[in-house]
Amino acid sequence: MNNRRTFILDDFTTIYGIYAGVAYGEKVKHVLTLNSTLFYIGNKPPNMVRLNFIGFSEEFYFFRRNKWAICTYAHGGVGQLNNSSPLIALENIKEWVYPTEWGLHTEYSLWPWLNLRTGIGYRYVLNKPSLNIDGVYLKLGATLNPKKIIKNHTE
Repeated sequence: MNNRRTFILDDFTTIYGIYAGVAYGEKVKHVLTLNSTLFYIGNKPPNMVRLNFIGFSEEFYFFRRNKWAICTYAHGGVGQLNNSSPLIALENIKEWVYPTEWGLHTEYSLWPWLNLRTGIGYRYVLNKPSLNIDGVYLKLGATLNPKKIIKNHTE
């Protein structure tokens, strides 16, 4: 899970995401993400918009002690804003966007195969600053390690 609680256009919303990655040693992880959220633009009537994007992130772990780890997070993606409910839309919205996120995340190893994650960062949309969907995010998620699950259940 790669869910982020964030602030878009004066309202709180959640960007839901899933991710899969490959770790290189104990320091670096390359990650592919799929993300989606709904939010409103305008107020008479409000226009529900969906943001879907795919991304790639790099995580660098600079601190590990016992079950705790802290890493930096850099994420870039490409996606599209679309009307979610065109029946109430004032205008048809279809915009390509290039969101980026930078953050600092903390991880706690609950079991060898399950980590709980939390973090804070900032999202910036490179090509559409006029949309005003940049902002701070708070992250809460979990990481499963399939290799360690299989190893744990076959021993």
